[in-house]
Amino acid sequence: MSGELILPKDTEVSRPEFILLDASAGTGKTHALTLRFAQFLLSDKIRNNQLNQILAITFTHNAANEMKDRIIGWLKATHFGQDTARLKDIKELVSLPEEAFPGRAEEKLQYLFDHYSDFQVTTIDSFMTDVFKASAIEMGFSPDFSITLNTSPVINYAFYRYLRNITAEAEDGKLLLRITDSLKEMKGSDKAFLWNPADEILETFTQFYRKLEALYRQPEIKRPEEFELELKKAESNWSDSLQKLRQLLINTPLERANRSAIWRRLDANNISDWFDCSFKTDPVKQPKLSEPPELLRLYEETIKYLDDFKEKLKKYKRLYAASYFQPHLQVYNRLLEQLDFIKKENGLIFLDDVNRHLAAYLHTGVVPDIYLCLGGQIYHFLIDEFQDTSPIQWKNLVPLIDNALSQGGSLFIVGDTKQAIYGFREADYQIMVGLKKGDEKFYPVNVCVKPLATNRRSRRAILDFVSSIFPRGIRELGVGQDTTKKAEKIEAWKEAARSSGLDDFECQGVDDKTQSSSEIFPGYVEMEFFQPPRKSKNKDEQDKDSKNGEDFSAGTETEEEIEQEDSALKKRVQELIPELLNRGYDFSDITILAYKNETVARAASWLNEKEIPFVTFSALDIRQRPLIKEILALLQFLDFPLDNLNFSTFLLGNLFQNKLRTDGHSQPERGELAEFILETRLRGVKKDYPLYTYFKQKYQDLWESYFESLYRTVGYLPLYDLVSEIYRTFSVFNPDLTGDEQSALIKLLEVIKKFEGEGGSNLRDFIRFSGEETEDNSVWTVDVPESIKAVRIMTIHKAKGLESPVVILLLYTEQPPSIPFFLKEEDSGEGPARVKVLKLSKDMTADDEELHSIYEETSSKELANRLNTFYVALTRAREELYILGQRGQKRGFPFDFLEALGFPLEKKFQSAEEKPARKSRPGAGGAPGRIAIPNPPLNFVGATQDRFRLVKNLPHYRQERRGELIHAILEKVDFLEEDIEEQLEKITCDQAFRKYQPEEKEEAIKSLLEFLKRPEVAEFFRQRPGRKVKTEAEMVNKSGELYRTDRLLLDPDVISIIDFKTGQFSGETVKKSHAQQVKNYKAMLEEIYPNRKVSGWLLYIDSGELEEVL
Repeated sequence: MSGELILPKDTEVSRPEFILLDASAGTGKTHALTLRFAQFLLSDKIRNNQLNQILAITFTHNAANEMKDRIIGWLKATHFGQDTARLKDIKELVSLPEEAFPGRAEEKLQYLFDHYSDFQVTTIDSFMTDVFKASAIEMGFSPDFSITLNTSPVINYAFYRYLRNITAEAEDGKLLLRITDSLKEMKGSDKAFLWNPADEILETFTQFYRKLEALYRQPEIKRPEEFELELKKAESNWSDSLQKLRQLLINTPLERANRSAIWRRLDANNISDWFDCSFKTDPVKQPKLSEPPELLRLYEETIKYLDDFKEKLKKYKRLYAASYFQPHLQVYNRLLEQLDFIKKENGLIFLDDVNRHLAAYLHTGVVPDIYLCLGGQIYHFLIDEFQDTSPIQWKNLVPLIDNALSQGGSLFIVGDTKQAIYGFREADYQIMVGLKKGDEKFYPVNVCVKPLATNRRSRRAILDFVSSIFPRGIRELGVGQDTTKKAEKIEAWKEAARSSGLDDFECQGVDDKTQSSSEIFPGYVEMEFFQPPRKSKNKDEQDKDSKNGEDFSAGTETEEEIEQEDSALKKRVQELIPELLNRGYDFSDITILAYKNETVARAASWLNEKEIPFVTFSALDIRQRPLIKEILALLQFLDFPLDNLNFSTFLLGNLFQNKLRTDGHSQPERGELAEFILETRLRGVKKDYPLYTYFKQKYQDLWESYFESLYRTVGYLPLYDLVSEIYRTFSVFNPDLTGDEQSALIKLLEVIKKFEGEGGSNLRDFIRFSGEETEDNSVWTVDVPESIKAVRIMTIHKAKGLESPVVILLLYTEQPPSIPFFLKEEDSGEGPARVKVLKLSKDMTADDEELHSIYEETSSKELANRLNTFYVALTRAREELYILGQRGQKRGFPFDFLEALGFPLEKKFQSAEEKPARKSRPGAGGAPGRIAIPNPPLNFVGATQDRFRLVKNLPHYRQERRGELIHAILEKVDFLEEDIEEQLEKITCDQAFRKYQPEEKEEAIKSLLEFLKRPEVAEFFRQRPGRKVKTEAEMVNKSGELYRTDRLLLDPDVISIIDFKTGQFSGETVKKSHAQQVKNYKAMLEEIYPNRKVSGWLLYIDSGELEEVL
């Protein structure tokens, strides 16, 4: 790709400059962005182009890592000069003498590695989180908070804690009963009884939180009683109007229009029966001019009554739509209060809250200091996958970008609205559409939109096939066809495609050649759908279907039925992969894509049957690797030696068995150990001793060689050191013992490093953490290397940004997603966006233009998301694309869509009669099912790099780190010794404090000396008769929640709770939350020690304040 076709030469870069690359799939969006980053670093013509003055933003950690690799790759190519294509692109864009390029690239590479924390390529969530952390104190937050991605447990706890405190007679209890009734109504009488509505209510609350609170939206909330009065009045008015209209129509001499839906409902007195009534056809026909004038007057009077009836029905429907969720919103408000209290109580902030808090603070008109700092440092913004930006994220970025542009900086955006598939996360591609049109502008620069239209990924046959669907097929859909029955559906598809640009774009291919052949490889596409056997139905089922106009009876399919329906599709997939291997492909060249995780699991089982190696998703969860499972089992045993199951798991695992063989131990073999374990469990002894004691007696030499040291040091070694000792003891980096599992082993150490860096040190807490699901998938995952010889299976969403030589796309009928509620934006001016939460359906909105517009807009976004997802799936293949589908008895998306485009579903589609020849690539592959990493370095885990050196130097970062250090020192102090300074220095010499710099420890000791020498403080550290001290004492309340106190003094007559705080606190809200925390501790201890006085104290180390909590 030539740089001059896309990017301006460094001498032509404007000041300021705003470029938007509008790119299709496979055209090199990320290539262009990383090339621009490298261009800016290498050039001496571009102002403010130091490493820390350029910020690149993307939306996933994997994408950020890939961008870093590519940027470094550009610099390496420039230095070594071996990659002529890359070097040519760089030289076209950077004005340097020919001989200066290697030296300049070497200089920039050296600087980058020496100042890696200045290499700002990050996700938008990570960037905004750092901004928030740096502004937390300024915005009124305590500095000791932690940001969590895993919000579900906290929300669940808040909900059930709320439920425990209400009764059926209370107002909230009545609200919940109303919500339960509405849930029954929504599910219908033919559904199963709603035994536990709590889960349904919790799901609605969670959806409210993600659509409202997290996105800085404020719903309109009224008391349900207010709506009830309005609804009753509106229904009464409607009922009166119905009686008049009914009387008029029954006795009318006018000719009936029998096609009118009004006649079929005229006897219905329930207003809900009229919600889906179509008023397209009037109930009576207009008299002819030749008929008596009285009939014309009567017709006009009838229409007048009909209009009045429709208006009153419309008014009621609007009230009903706005009132339906009011009980839910009342409860939602109470739950928000409970959730906010729990977050403050535990020092938690959700990642979703970060953008909301920043937006709220910016709305006050006060610009946080961090914005001013960043505004003076970052001059060049590069944003990848811009179509995935949410409105609130963009709103928080705009002030920084505006400032950069005003100082002669630049904004470089790349994106593709056709690949916008994250609408469920509130990403809005219309932001990009608005920028392209110039609806949103930055002063003093106009946007320069540049299209990328040359696809460098897919071969000609694939491009032609995709083009027959997008854009040509969707653009010509319905032209010259008999589409009367499908007109509404076709128009919806076309409108959705129009909104994201799927019907209007250019994408041309380039002829490419295989590495081992001089002939052009054209690519290949095949599409085949399988029809399941029709189910035999009894007469009742047939009658039900005929009434509903459906082709099959609804019901839950059994696993056997699914297996039977899938048999043909399964057989084709199982046969196709060996065919591809015989034609020169490797397992690693093949990717299977599906819409849903259930289909991914199904496809995995098909491959497993034929012993075809596979990996699911584009990243591997290391906890699923057998080796990591064995190490975690050993850790669980060390934490709790009575855990016979986990000790047995490790003894029988491959790691221990392979180590025994390598070290020359002839016994015990796995079978003998299994017999030994079974025998010890079956012994009929009175006292059941743990398994390890029997093992220690029978295999004393093995116990002493492999377990004794770990068993004795588990309570003393830091977690990272303990796992490192396990690695050393069992030689885990010996490939003869563990195969190519280095990536997973290193990732485990990285997870532990991060866990300890965030304040965790307890082995039991880590074990609990390892068993929890996290919303940040990157915590436990490693990327699947290209060299792994296995078929990849993943959802289409996981495949975004990836490509593969061969793609097998599995299709099933996709039901449209259920939209639980609709939002109507109100003009709110400043502050959070005001919205109405509405209950809508298609039929209900048919005769109301305003409600219909809201319904259609939301539905069209969902449909655009489905079409975009289909486009993404079709554009992942480089050489061959296979679309294999299982049609249902009832046609739905995407089968009805493809059929409307002119593809016969019963006939197999092939882009060529014969598949083109294809030779294998040299050096592809690796051992099946293993994770390979070349030449692992001895120092396999270095210090974690900070994303922003700027953040390290900000007050909040330093304050948080200082607070952690001071708390860690005080944890080691039971009583004060005569020489307090020497005592503190001894404590900080421990290896647990090695992560802190000498100057940090010196400053902390100085602050603590001043604090501890005060008589009123020293009293809490003085030895007394009968006094016992517990630091970081754990307590559990009635609900099973775990709490830790900083210091607990157990005197014979009184229990004293001491909670230390570092930093300066002036806000009453923050201090109240501190006091509440101590009150919670007091309440628990008063139950544990009912006969002793319990006192609570807050000790503010920096201000010197001592406050008793009463």
